[in-house]
Amino acid sequence: MPAKEEIKAMSVCSRSGLGAEIYGNLYVIENQMQSLETISDIESHLDLEQTEQFDVIYDLVEKAHAEGNRDCGEDGNVDEVLVKFVMQNGKVKYRRYFILDDVWNAAEEKLWKQSWYQQLCYPILSNDPQYAEEKLTGIRLSYLYEDDVVVTGEDAKELYRIYKKELTEKTGQELKNIPAAENDASADSTDVDGYTRDLYFSFEERTKDKTITYQEYGYPLRKDFARTWKKIREIQKKNSEPL
Repeated sequence: MPAKEEIKAMSVCSRSGLGAEIYGNLYVIENQMQSLETISDIESHLDLEQTEQFDVIYDLVEKAHAEGNRDCGEDGNVDEVLVKFVMQNGKVKYRRYFILDDVWNAAEEKLWKQSWYQQLCYPILSNDPQYAEEKLTGIRLSYLYEDDVVVTGEDAKELYRIYKKELTEKTGQELKNIPAAENDASADSTDVDGYTRDLYFSFEERTKDKTITYQEYGYPLRKDFARTWKKIREIQKKNSEPL
């Protein structure tokens, strides 16, 4: 294992416990695991989470390294954890460890409590100017069986502010684990709180010569996003849209 002072940056992901979907430059935590079957997938995933603030990651890996060779079938639930080391000399190293679920979950929760990690997972939480409120053109609420709802104008901006604040208040486990009641495909599809939903954010940037549009999508909207759902209902009621 590399010495801490020899490392410039690190990243980590769980192959079996984290779950992720990668859309271009966007990384979003999901409940359903997208299998990272190729080296290219794994490298892309780790590249997205690379950080120079790696104390939590290093402590996790150091503990795993000290435990020695753990088999994936030992001690109940075990996560296969993939680690990237970017060395001070520019070299890159990859390591694989098998870590107990509770150890990985605790480490992941520590990561989630740090704002830089939240911004890596959900770019709209960052200070990147391309996600500035004034560039937001619309928010789309994706339904499972019903028509999508699109929010624009000042309503979208207010909803954007409410959702971002509520997103940062959730724990990593709350975002990752979908309650069974919200994931029940036999439930009434007209009940907007009955399923886990996705939010899609559209942005537009105008320059002298052209207009650039881009989208962030797949953002989670659980039933317990109470303030966000309240605002959505207010907007729907104002616009006379059925719930």
